[in-house]
Amino acid sequence: MKKLIYLAMAMLFSTMVVAQNKNKFTDKKGYFAFSGGLAIPVGEFASTSTANGGLAMTGFNANLHGGYAFTPHFGLGGNIFYATYTVNSGSLGISGVTMDHWQYYGVAVGPSVGLVKKERLDWTMNLYGGFARANSPVITYESKNTEETWATAFTLQLGTHLRYMTSPNTFVMGGLEYTGMKPRWTSVSTIGDYEQAIRGLHLSVGLGWKF
Repeated sequence: MKKLIYLAMAMLFSTMVVAQNKNKFTDKKGYFAFSGGLAIPVGEFASTSTANGGLAMTGFNANLHGGYAFTPHFGLGGNIFYATYTVNSGSLGISGVTMDHWQYYGVAVGPSVGLVKKERLDWTMNLYGGFARANSPVITYESKNTEETWATAFTLQLGTHLRYMTSPNTFVMGGLEYTGMKPRWTSVSTIGDYEQAIRGLHLSVGLGWKF
């Protein structure tokens, strides 16, 4: 009887160990994620100054994130990003003038430094560089429109990501990126060549996978 009891206990113990191993949060190196949220203009981009203001107002952003951790505290990452901002046309004080939006999309990559690394939680700081295509607002006045134009500019992103594992393979995340660029547009009808400093905060939440 004792041998039977010992054998049953051994079988139960081995079953518990297997179950625990299946649920273990192993340290996976790679990840990708989707996120979206608010795009908040800052600095002269949000200013209503007629000299250098962008008249930008809060819009939204969307991102595809990816990265690989070479060590617990260092890796490479990147974002494919898009953002759009509404325009405060009324601040111009010119009746009948409307402007549609600012928008840009691009890609940026760079180092990622791990500040906190736990079984379920990791927090990183990221410094990315890349390029973006930025769209100048179309101005409408008395049924006449300026051209829709795009310009390419170097882009810098300084950000932080917080990821929490909800299962061994999936996580929820929160992100904050400061995105800056200064595109220059050429041959804009009725306006001529001009440039605009674009500075924005991408505040986002999302869902991702580790592999």
